[in-house]
Amino acid sequence: VNMKDKGIQSIGYNYLNLADSYSITQKDPWGTNTSFRLNYLYRADGAKVRKTYSSGGGRGQSTTNKYTDYLDGFQYSFSETVAPCPWCRTSVAYEAEAFRDPGLFDPIPGTLDWQLDFVPTSEGFYSFTENRYIYQYRDHLGNARVNFAKNTTGALEVTDTNNYYAFGMNHIGGMKSLLGGYQNYKYNGKELQESGMYDYGARMYMPDLGRWGVVDPLAEQMRSHSPYNYAFNNPIRFIDPDGRSAVPPDDYVDPTGRYLGSDGATTKNTRIIYRSDWNNITSENGGSISTTATQALQASSSIVSVNSLQISADVNNANNETIADQTKERQLYLGLKVTRGDVPTAEVTSVRGADGIDGHATFLKGERMDPNTRELQSLVIDTSMTLLGGAHTHNLATRPIKNIPGTSADDVDAAAGHNTTVYSIDSWTGSQNGGNAIHRRTSEGVSTLNVGTTTNQNIGQAALNIHIDKQKHNR
Repeated sequence: VNMKDKGIQSIGYNYLNLADSYSITQKDPWGTNTSFRLNYLYRADGAKVRKTYSSGGGRGQSTTNKYTDYLDGFQYSFSETVAPCPWCRTSVAYEAEAFRDPGLFDPIPGTLDWQLDFVPTSEGFYSFTENRYIYQYRDHLGNARVNFAKNTTGALEVTDTNNYYAFGMNHIGGMKSLLGGYQNYKYNGKELQESGMYDYGARMYMPDLGRWGVVDPLAEQMRSHSPYNYAFNNPIRFIDPDGRSAVPPDDYVDPTGRYLGSDGATTKNTRIIYRSDWNNITSENGGSISTTATQALQASSSIVSVNSLQISADVNNANNETIADQTKERQLYLGLKVTRGDVPTAEVTSVRGADGIDGHATFLKGERMDPNTRELQSLVIDTSMTLLGGAHTHNLATRPIKNIPGTSADDVDAAAGHNTTVYSIDSWTGSQNGGNAIHRRTSEGVSTLNVGTTTNQNIGQAALNIHIDKQKHNR
């Protein structure tokens, strides 16, 4: 097996289908071919315990080996240079003894002088080679964005910065992106290998392609997806903690609906938490995705529920009223209703809005200034609920207005102008078996037909997901 586009001449695999050897020839920044080898040692459960980086070698050349040992977060290293064999006549002899000088014995192996490189801390790492604490800023996906520390004068020093494309490829220019030791832990907090791939545990990942190097070991559980896909091709919403199964984590919002980040869980919930609790827990645990951080965050938060009965009642009442009286549109608003306590609780629910006229309903919203962020918060009109979206009926309009399935030009303006999601209901078609069709328009202008019907819809949960995903994308 090879990947010539990456300069990988050969790849060897063990019985666990884990790559355990690479032979690589790549060009350095000066255009010179550089060859090296990578060898990996794994435990029986697939956990990586050693990496060996070798360069040089061959007839008459010394070999440089750099060993890296992994021990539950503690990382050790050792480097050695092996002198060329004084008695070898060829490097590929099948009977090396035939070329051996009489009386020459193998050298007695010495004791490797291992050095502890670094250990993880709640805020980043402690580097033993630099004798200082390294602090990390990570984003909601666990990506290492900035490493910083104090220099010898006590001043703040940035040791590494990283910016990523969605699938993990690093922006090379205009930054200080380095390799070596703790600086190798970048996208999703995973270790970047000399091959250009990230080690996720079960598989190696290629960020330039957004694909894995081998088949998903759990491929039979996700037969509708390619066994090489990363995060279902949606790395903004999904993560893959160990290379086996992509999962959406639990997302966190504060009582104003602001997205704070995600934890390391796999339960796919949206949670509400006070911003101060989020900041304290993530600061103490060096981020939000570790097991201890996830446990602490979930203990200080609650799951956002969806009041499907209320939303369904408002949708069907607006639809039935319009079918019975086709002279005007009816509407409802979707919002996040928060109850404060020691731990806040929240639900997505709906309220009816003012009736419109023939072919039009006026979308209104309220606003308030967030005292913490000094940002404007959009509210459902005449309430304290965070605005998530709205839905309205399309009546059988009179000429020159023409009814067509889907959202209208007014819906486009409302979604973009209020930075929210707008749903339209085809009440103009009259009563339909299975309910009247529902369509969607997002603030980015994306139109989706038939996202549900009046008797089978989940517009509350969908509006909440879009509200959060939009904030993730804009971070």
